[in-house]
Amino acid sequence: LQAWADAEQIYLGESVRLHAAAGNAHITCRWYPVGDLDLPASPNPLATPTDTLSCHTVEATGDDGCTATSEVCVKVTPVICGAPLFAIPNAFTPNADGVNDRLCFNSDEIIEFHIAIFNRWGEKVYESDDPTQCWDGTYRGHHCLPGVYTYTCHIRCHADIENHFKGDITLIR
Repeated sequence: LQAWADAEQIYLGESVRLHAAAGNAHITCRWYPVGDLDLPASPNPLATPTDTLSCHTVEATGDDGCTATSEVCVKVTPVICGAPLFAIPNAFTPNADGVNDRLCFNSDEIIEFHIAIFNRWGEKVYESDDPTQCWDGTYRGHHCLPGVYTYTCHIRCHADIENHFKGDITLIR
């Protein structure tokens, strides 16, 4: 009897298909524990685990009456859609000294991203849907003045968890 999952690691809130097979033999299955399975008597139930390590044992009986067991485990990674995995710096110094010249937003956890940055008059000076893009402190090809800029940001992370941020960024020259 072999048991396996379609993925060895998933994010909290996602589901994974489990499988049990014994060669070409027809088997009757029972999976344990049943709490997070859709069809615990199926050879291919869908698991939606809530613990960081989810292990299931399958007991299978063949047509000849022989019984076997096997176990499969899936790691479940909690999704943190915000700090500390994603943070927006509160200051940067776009003065061409090679240090902290760009305001960057990158995170491996982000699936969807939108940020808009505004000057003190409410004029949008930067906007992006690409978390790998960085703001260089310019607007329409001109250096922005030193000061405090406000932003709104929306991100969506794995398992469709969303977060919204509002805050300010100090541009120092």
